[in-house]
Amino acid sequence: MRLIFLALASLPLLAACGPDPAGTTTDAGTTGTSATSTASTDAPTTGTPDTTDTATTGTPGTTTTPGTITTTTTEPGTTTTIGTITDGGTDTGVGALCESDADCKLADDCCDCDGVPAGADVAVCDAECEQSKCSELGITKAVCRFGGCQTERLSCDAGKVACDSLPPPCPPGTVAETTPACWSGKCVPTKNCDVLETCDQCPDGRVCVQNVAFGPEPGVVCEPLAPNCDPEKPCACIGDQVCLDPFTACINQSGGDITCECPNC
Repeated sequence: MRLIFLALASLPLLAACGPDPAGTTTDAGTTGTSATSTASTDAPTTGTPDTTDTATTGTPGTTTTPGTITTTTTEPGTTTTIGTITDGGTDTGVGALCESDADCKLADDCCDCDGVPAGADVAVCDAECEQSKCSELGITKAVCRFGGCQTERLSCDAGKVACDSLPPPCPPGTVAETTPACWSGKCVPTKNCDVLETCDQCPDGRVCVQNVAFGPEPGVVCEPLAPNCDPEKPCACIGDQVCLDPFTACINQSGGDITCECPNC
């Protein structure tokens, strides 16, 4: 987001050099208007911006909430927020980042239990139930992990089960919960698990992380990826946080997965 702010701040200099023949900004997804120009409530903004950067000057006629970058649309007098910059430079707009557990909350209803940004509006499903999904799963809080909100993790590591019993049959998208030394008897969503057996079980939007070692392959961990990270090169964002000693070599795999290899094993 800092790159976007710098680019926006430089627009007045470009205007002084001459009109933009294209009149298009890719940040806001609109045509014929600047991502930071002001617009009269009488008519839409077209062509080259004729005012200075609102983030710098707070020019009348635009929304100037501190830390908020806005862009005028082609509808007269309307604005669209494209991001909010906190003091720490974190993007807390669409696809929000978090810095601590306090930035997250549980989205809990009869259908789902998930972690979401504290300021997010959460739709509630129409189903009726005697117990919410988080209560059913035993989840009591949301946490911030690698810049993304999710629930606290349930024990699902089948590799640690030592009891002489079979896991319960579970529908797609869920796996058997562990205690962790045995099966709890419940099936839980994979997105709420700490460890899974294969990368195929990772839910959408998560990066599969696996340590590569000699002997039986260990379970995999499905980690969130911040919205400002390249999904094809997740090592650049979370490699040093998920590939821990002695598996310190982070390797980007096709499809956006990560393998952590041991360079001295």
